Amino acid sequence: MTDCVSQVRTFIQDFLNGDSEAYRVIRSRIRQYLHRHNLSDDDERNDLTSEITQILVANFAQGKFRGDNVKALNVYIYRIVNNRVCRHLRNRMRERALATLLDHRGNPGQEIDEQAARRDLAERIVESLDGPCRELIDLKFGKGLSDQEIADRVRKSKNAVSTALSRCIKKAQQLAIVREILKELGSSGH
Repeated sequence: MTDCVSQVRTFIQDFLNGDSEAYRVIRSRIRQYLHRHNLSDDDERNDLTSEITQILVANFAQGKFRGDNVKALNVYIYRIVNNRVCRHLRNRMRERALATLLDHRGNPGQEIDEQAARRDLAERIVESLDGPCRELIDLKFGKGLSDQEIADRVRKSKNAVSTALSRCIKKAQQLAIVREILKELGSSGH
């Protein structure tokens, strides 16, 4: 076990010191994980590979990776890739929504309010959720009730309501990302 730990630590140190073989292995692993996300643009994949490599350099230098074997290192890299891709897709979705708004604003008679566009998107995502989630989100954001007021209304504890709301919001965020990915796959001819 100690031998495995020292090999991983040596590999990370080689990577930080600019060893070309360690660098190639890390970038290859990043690209392998990025490939699973079906990003259509090579420039996009290259940019993300560079960003993730920089994140790994910073994290390794700060000692944020505390794993002790190759599997833990692979899981660590995989999580960073997934987090960065999700952030990238959310940013791209926001940019497209803004571009759509600006296009409409440039055309007289097609004035679209940014809040109305966001509200419409949010409503479509909430409609995709199951009944209990729709109800909780409507009570929280539609009616502006506190978690305690919702708990009183649905006859559950405040903690149960807070947990359920968090899960529902997470589902809504995942649906937004899935919709963006499906839209991407549809537009890239898959």
